[in-house]
Amino acid sequence: MSAKCPIKQEVVDFNKGTLKKTETAEKNPLPTSKVIFEEKIAIEEQCAKVPLNKELEGFKKDTLKKAEMQEKCILPTPEVIKAEKQAIEEQNAKEPLNEEVGSFNRQQLKKTTTKERNRCPTAAEVEAEKKALKGEK
Repeated sequence: MSAKCPIKQEVVDFNKGTLKKTETAEKNPLPTSKVIFEEKIAIEEQCAKVPLNKELEGFKKDTLKKAEMQEKCILPTPEVIKAEKQAIEEQNAKEPLNEEVGSFNRQQLKKTTTKERNRCPTAAEVEAEKKALKGEK
């Protein structure tokens, strides 16, 4: 906005002496920790006097209906588990898993040597990299 704007000019030229003096009063103060503590104690005392389960105490069990439960996740019986174990053992006896491993001839393997190609940098290389990083910043 430019200085030629009439609204801005009115704000600048406004006489503050025409304003009335007022006192501000806080209408909704936040509670102090003492007030909160007292309210908490009052609530606890009230709960101790009136039982929380008042409705449950007066509830009549006769109004309930009989219900049949159906178990959806049925666990196998010990006989079923035993039969499954026997089937697995019979299958393993017919086709041993480690047959190839047991009959493997280790003499057919060739001798090898491992070379480590991931070497650690020297102190000079580390310093050069630090200088390069400082130079980028």
